[in-house]
Amino acid sequence: GRFADYYRKLFEHVRDIVLMIDADSGMIIDANHAAELAYRCTREQLLAMSIFDLRPEGSDRVERQMQVADDSGTLFETMHKRCDGSTFPVEVSSRGETLEGQRVLLSIIRDITSRRQLEELRDEFLVLASHELRTPVTSIGLRLQQLIRKAERGGTTEQALADARMTLEELRRLAHLVDTLL
Repeated sequence: GRFADYYRKLFEHVRDIVLMIDADSGMIIDANHAAELAYRCTREQLLAMSIFDLRPEGSDRVERQMQVADDSGTLFETMHKRCDGSTFPVEVSSRGETLEGQRVLLSIIRDITSRRQLEELRDEFLVLASHELRTPVTSIGLRLQQLIRKAERGGTTEQALADARMTLEELRRLAHLVDTLL
């Protein structure tokens, strides 16, 4: 009736991939428009496939995840395969339901390619930032140690001032780096 039409529109409009999968066979019973776009194939092609066709790894793992999804629901990350053979990372939220006497898995699948790219960029940034920050910190520490040793040995005021100025310059460089990062 009225609600079936509403849910169909919602099913088609949502941006995440939505698959309805037969819990026993793994066959795809229904797929939304986002699934067609993500997997780069038609709904007809998808409905002729099983969840095993979308997963590049072995079927044992897929069967275990299907069982957990059916028993208690599950959320995990994995790789999915498109109809053109390329793969992409996904986050899968799946749980079992009985619909019209048939046990099905309702799976909401999100393409996490951009999340993975951001994580890689963040990791690269942290490596670069830590290296760039360690250099002036090490330099400041060494200069201060030299300044203390010279003062203990009775070094001249001119030497101490020159070392203090160089240390202050390193500190300004560090402060500028921190400001830039923030």
